[in-house]
Amino acid sequence: MNGQRIDETAANVGGNVANLATDLISLTELQAKLAILDLQETTAQSVTPAAVLVGGACLVLGTIPVALLGFSGLLAKGAGISLEAAMLLISLLALAAAGLCVWFGYSRILTAMRVLDRSRQEFHANVQWIKKAIQHSSATKPRFYR
Repeated sequence: MNGQRIDETAANVGGNVANLATDLISLTELQAKLAILDLQETTAQSVTPAAVLVGGACLVLGTIPVALLGFSGLLAKGAGISLEAAMLLISLLALAAAGLCVWFGYSRILTAMRVLDRSRQEFHANVQWIKKAIQHSSATKPRFYR
């Protein structure tokens, strides 16, 4: 009778470990699928904000040498101020416009990246479940009767 109890307990532990391994494999597979979906969604939502960021950077680079000098000359003649003062005023306006473009693109990128929170939360919940399952399985160690 004593040998039979040990064999039954060992079989139960083995079955529990096998079930835990199967659950862990399934959980890993589901976690990977969720991560892939989240990355696809993040990529799709990031295309337009990235294009806006690139467009804003190109606007800054393209307008600094040409448009700023042109507008400065027009402002100096029209307002009767010095060319230097007109250049400074126009450059400040261009920097404000560029800052607005960068802010808009950056805020959209942050919004798109929030999709990854879903994967992080699910991963955290899965890790907690694994910890509890391991603690539970180690708490039910087989007892050997003599």
